[in-house]
Amino acid sequence: MWGFDNLKDILDVLIIPTAIFGLSFLLPYLFERNKRVNFINLIKREFHEIEPEPKHRDASKQWTQHLKKRFIHAEIFKNPSENRDFILSLNPDFAYDMSQLWTTYEKAHKITLNHGENETIQTQIEYGKKWCHYLQRVCYFLDHKVAGQSTKKSKLAASKDFYKIYYNQWKDLIDEYENNGI
Repeated sequence: MWGFDNLKDILDVLIIPTAIFGLSFLLPYLFERNKRVNFINLIKREFHEIEPEPKHRDASKQWTQHLKKRFIHAEIFKNPSENRDFILSLNPDFAYDMSQLWTTYEKAHKITLNHGENETIQTQIEYGKKWCHYLQRVCYFLDHKVAGQSTKKSKLAASKDFYKIYYNQWKDLIDEYENNGI
């Protein structure tokens, strides 16, 4: 049969090299997919700690001071040149919204650190509304992430309440600051 004397010849010449060739293209994709899945799961884990503290307006604070923790995923988006390939491998809308979420927060927090000397209360509220807008989009993405993106069946990965819990808490807080002034 076409110069092959037995099954071993077919395996040695056709099947094994073809399988190795195919695997060489498939492995990088699988590794990158695994990184993305792990990163989304990290974000979901960290978002379980994104609740405002305290949950209601504090006259001695600005809204940015209600976020007590810093997050690994935020650092990745703050340094896009160092993480360019990885960020570009993510869903484009998700990457954009996440980047804008933390950029907006940092701008508002900078005003907080400068005690709002050159900024108005309205500017701080506008940043809060923008932050809520991007938070809403990110939460929606996390809540509607297609099942099967993670091979682990954990409560964290299965959570579908990011929008209902975290977005609503922050929106209510920003609204309190808008209605009562910062």
